[in-house]
Amino acid sequence: SGFLIDADGYIVTNNHVIDGAHDVKITLTDGSSYKAKIIGKAPVRIAVEAAVRMGWDALIGDKGVFIGMKGFGESAPAKKLYEHFGITPQAVAEAALQNLPR
Repeated sequence: SGFLIDADGYIVTNNHVIDGAHDVKITLTDGSSYKAKIIGKAPVRIAVEAAVRMGWDALIGDKGVFIGMKGFGESAPAKKLYEHFGITPQAVAEAALQNLPR
């Protein structure tokens, strides 16, 4: 399991999904399959939350990235809130790519 994070085909998944893998094949929901290459196995922890940050720091740690609302009381249609607070697939992709070891 995982999700595409950009148009170049990068996918983010949990380490246990690929741990020990030598050959990786990705199959999309439309049935198409692709050979994949593992580019990093860093323990990048990213929390994405549309409510409040409270509690996430204990899970993501000091080096984790939080993407979401930082407080209470905001109200608008979800799409507008997500855009305003930067809760976007692009933000998750950037956080993942920036935190992989080089």
